[in-house]
Amino acid sequence: MPTTIIKESTSLNRIETREKELKDLYDRQDQDRQLAYYGTLNISDKYVLTDVNGKKVPRSISITMNDAQVYAQTVCSSTKAALMQIRVEGLAQDKNSVIEKFLERNIEQSDERRRKSLHNFVSNQANIRGIVAARWISYVDKAKKKYIPDCLMMDSRYLSYEEGADGIWWYGYRTNRSKLAIKTEYGVDIKTEKCECAEYWDGEKNEVWLDKKLSPKGTVLNPLGFPPVAIQGVDRGYGLLDEQHLTHEFESIFMVDRYLYDELNRIASEEATINLKLVNPAYQKETSDMSGKAAPYPDTVGTVTEVPINEKYQLLQVADINQASKMIHGDIMRAIQNGSLSDLDYGNLAFPLSAVAITDMTDIRNKIMIPTFNCLALFYRQLYRLIIAEYIAGGISGFPVGRMGNSAVYTPKDLGDPDKYTINLKFMPTSKRQDIANLSMSIAAKGEIPRKVRIREIMQVQNPEEWEQALDSEEAETLDPAIKLYRIASSLLASAEVNLDEKEGDRQRTEAKMMGERAVQIIKQRKIASQLNPTQDINNPPAQKGNAQPLMAMFQEPASRTGGDQTNQKERNRAKI
Repeated sequence: MPTTIIKESTSLNRIETREKELKDLYDRQDQDRQLAYYGTLNISDKYVLTDVNGKKVPRSISITMNDAQVYAQTVCSSTKAALMQIRVEGLAQDKNSVIEKFLERNIEQSDERRRKSLHNFVSNQANIRGIVAARWISYVDKAKKKYIPDCLMMDSRYLSYEEGADGIWWYGYRTNRSKLAIKTEYGVDIKTEKCECAEYWDGEKNEVWLDKKLSPKGTVLNPLGFPPVAIQGVDRGYGLLDEQHLTHEFESIFMVDRYLYDELNRIASEEATINLKLVNPAYQKETSDMSGKAAPYPDTVGTVTEVPINEKYQLLQVADINQASKMIHGDIMRAIQNGSLSDLDYGNLAFPLSAVAITDMTDIRNKIMIPTFNCLALFYRQLYRLIIAEYIAGGISGFPVGRMGNSAVYTPKDLGDPDKYTINLKFMPTSKRQDIANLSMSIAAKGEIPRKVRIREIMQVQNPEEWEQALDSEEAETLDPAIKLYRIASSLLASAEVNLDEKEGDRQRTEAKMMGERAVQIIKQRKIASQLNPTQDINNPPAQKGNAQPLMAMFQEPASRTGGDQTNQKERNRAKI
């Protein structure tokens, strides 16, 4: 496409103008950052108890609760631990697998090069920031004779961009870089220790601004015709296109609880302040001379305080936490839990649950996780298309792709025609309780629901084809013991070939020979039996029905001596929240 060079500083002005338009979004992201860290980075981020006028309450205790941090950490950890399944469809199975491995190895090589996990980074970004972004440039380092997958993980708080129906039009990204980094990449000596960089890409060019001055590299033409970036927002908002829709279009996990955590901090601070006054109470003492020194504090352990007649100390009464305070504390905690996770996700349940109950509580978590997973699936789809397009456009071939010890050489031809196949991703959250619950339901459904449906829909395994092949292999061994004996003999022989211990190798060969002879004997006996009774089927065991009770018993606690479940009903009600 024709390339038009925009006048110097125009791209920087475009970034600055867009940043002003996104100010409300940035402010919301800053607020969510404070909730995620809440005082762990800066003492100024901690909660301070204030009065109705916003002034700090004197002689008070301020407590910063960690509920928001625990919630964020739990959701982010669950997102990172989820199993990601890449499925390329549209070509022959072997070609689909080649493309899947190519994409996986690109990400692995990039992670190894950056010493940082892209998936962990975008998982945090999706949950806390609400937008994920990464720039990807594939090229060959001719000096090192090596393929380089250059991935820049971008914090969307410092990202500005515009998009249309045909994708991203342009983007700008601000960072602070060290003096050494600026000198190494741009050959510029700066006077300060850090320099503000603004990187700009559109379909025609790339420019980098260093402290608002165009870098010595100047304007570099973009041969791709589109910005080499993948950007995706989390569809957690309501999609209302009002004046401030950009602020809440891509929401974080704090969307519904954002303003409740300060209320929780306030109540905790008030309770701590009142408790301190009960331990170290205030007194009044009558005196005829208001200009004199303050009376000594009378409540000192192991002392006797003498006072003039009629000038006794009087204890100022402090009201205990009343019922209204307790109720509002409970209401706020319940509201926070309604907008976050259940006790099951925090591991706080003290009573057994059925498989159905576990699934129902997992569905509550999925309402928070599904928007994140949908965002990551769309992001990775963009990124994978970008990787394929750059690899083909660059004509890259003959260089290993992948991390050390797990790489392969690919050609553009191996990637086929991108228009003729689709790339799909599926994320499956991991939970030991849920896995056992799924397994118990699958076992209970054995004989009623096809195995393929149980593996894919009920158990939701990451690689269903591999499971089906493994089950087929085990079933073949069950139906025909000769197959199992043959496989054992083959395995022993293969191990003996590489065994450095000669005696151990001879033992394995002997055992393999015995297994082989036994397999031959079984086959001969079967042949004789079939000749004597052609209608007899000696290898058709009866169909088995599943029994999930032993698995679900793992969740049970010992029954009380009086029999029955003595679990507190109040705890059961809390688990439903």
